[in-house]
Amino acid sequence: MSNNELMKKASKRSQVLPFSKIFERELTELTTANALNVYNETVKDGWYILRKESDSVFIKTGKGEILEIRADGTKGYFFAVGYLKTMSMHYQGHLQAIERLLHLLYDRAYTSGAALPRLCIARLAVQSLKCCFGGSELFPDADNLGELHPKVVECPIRSICKFNGTGHRRAKQAGCNPICELGLPPRQVELAKFLVNTSDDFIKIAQKMGLTENYVRKKAAEIYAHLKVENKNGLRQLLQNKRLL
Repeated sequence: MSNNELMKKASKRSQVLPFSKIFERELTELTTANALNVYNETVKDGWYILRKESDSVFIKTGKGEILEIRADGTKGYFFAVGYLKTMSMHYQGHLQAIERLLHLLYDRAYTSGAALPRLCIARLAVQSLKCCFGGSELFPDADNLGELHPKVVECPIRSICKFNGTGHRRAKQAGCNPICELGLPPRQVELAKFLVNTSDDFIKIAQKMGLTENYVRKKAAEIYAHLKVENKNGLRQLLQNKRLL
């Protein structure tokens, strides 16, 4: 795809998620190279955000290594790519919201920058990291299994941001405190919430949902298979304390 074609697409205000359209090829090429391998190797012992600055964030890994991810793509770019691919598995709405937020913050400067995939991907990753991670090393932002654990963080524009994750009318697009999108039918999401956030057994859950016990057991098995966990404990480890959709 030529730069002119990229610019034409970037100029459309309806475009929201970079790697689903304009940057799909670029991210695929990077991923099939070694971006994901670098990310997975770097963060296999978990990580948390050590410090946030205006144009970068500093990550501390479980090994004690400190990595800077810059919004201009000059440092930590493979981490940014691997992070976005991981985040896109369950937090598509979050990434859509962050892309829209960047349009609001930078206006035409961000739209014109979309012709440079590296710059736009790095900006998206840094803003996403700022919006939903940060805190203490006692509570890692990503664990050694690669699972992300977004948090509600302090933010100077939280009161005016349209995507603050709590009160926006389009809940599918939450910038901070993002919603974990499971890709399940609504009824199964409701069941997943019971399985994760209560101590109820299948009989009690069935009663509360107005379903039969056998049906609940069958749907629970489908949820486990879809999310690639073995049982209720695995599901709880994956989803507990997350906002589910």
